[in-house]
Amino acid sequence: MSQEPKTAQPLTIYVVQDPPPSLLKEIKSALAAEGQEAAYPRNRNTFWFEQAHQHLKTSGQNYELVIPYQLPKDATEATVPKVLQDIGKTHKIHWVPVPFDAVEGHVRMDNDGWKAGFHGLEYGAPFSKKDYQGSLTFSEVMAKTVDDWDEAGHGATVGVNIQNRYMCLVPGFLRDEMGQRSGTDKYVSTYFSHIDQTHRIDIFVKTPEIKGVVGSLLQADAVNFHTPRYAQNFMQAAERLFPGQVQADYDALTLKHNIGGQGERTVQTGSHFLGIDVPRWQRLVTEPESWDHAKKFLDQAQGRKILFAYDRCDPIKALDDRVEIYGKFLERNPDVADKVVLMQAYYLAND
Repeated sequence: MSQEPKTAQPLTIYVVQDPPPSLLKEIKSALAAEGQEAAYPRNRNTFWFEQAHQHLKTSGQNYELVIPYQLPKDATEATVPKVLQDIGKTHKIHWVPVPFDAVEGHVRMDNDGWKAGFHGLEYGAPFSKKDYQGSLTFSEVMAKTVDDWDEAGHGATVGVNIQNRYMCLVPGFLRDEMGQRSGTDKYVSTYFSHIDQTHRIDIFVKTPEIKGVVGSLLQADAVNFHTPRYAQNFMQAAERLFPGQVQADYDALTLKHNIGGQGERTVQTGSHFLGIDVPRWQRLVTEPESWDHAKKFLDQAQGRKILFAYDRCDPIKALDDRVEIYGKFLERNPDVADKVVLMQAYYLAND
């Protein structure tokens, strides 16, 4: 991403923790061709951003992807390898150099730390204040980079879309940067799916740092979740953690507040699940003909290798995607179509 101001079509910035799968593959191929695979050793991807990214590439929309680049452990300068910079120009990526230890701490928070923070010790993983500090550093660097981009003269920026549930601290840092430096107030939306997956709202007070998470999300203009219940739980948590400072409208799914001292803000919450239509799946297996189909399937599976998948049936599981991907696999590999079968089983979620 160059720092030359753009005056054409308004720009939307997408902040993602890792490249979507197809982009990661292209990055790895480009690095292999240059013999520089070590320049980007990470293999994680933001899989739920794949379809959105494919749409962006053909939509004609003016967009940029902001993706962190983990600096080597012994790095003395915050620089991104030229080969990655060249890839960034081709694929509309701005790499953000982030200290090695900050990324490591943030990733550990991503994997287990936030779950422990929300669910408490019964989750089975500890909440690490050191890792939390790493996540703070990571989030602050990401937020400053986004505002650098805006402050450099890109006043046409219309929005910042934060595409990762564990980048929950970025909105707060970003709003502070906007207010202190550029004086702008861009539209910020975030997708924060796993908050929470139980009926118990008290999970939000398991650690005091969770107040910082909810406070940061309140600095966004829109916060989206997998389900309406998750959105409502977030609203209840905000009211409890900031008593008298947040006014919730459960019909409109909005929160009004003046937290942060930058004027009154209205946060629109809502749901946009990326998984399955649970009632449809439950209906499919309860129809009488479903059992006949299951018996025929098992008969046809005799002598074949069975790919067995077992998942919880709830809106956060992309079971439809797995079936679709398996179908594409068979289309591309017709020689194995009569040798393997996919068996997808699930169990009902508690709610």
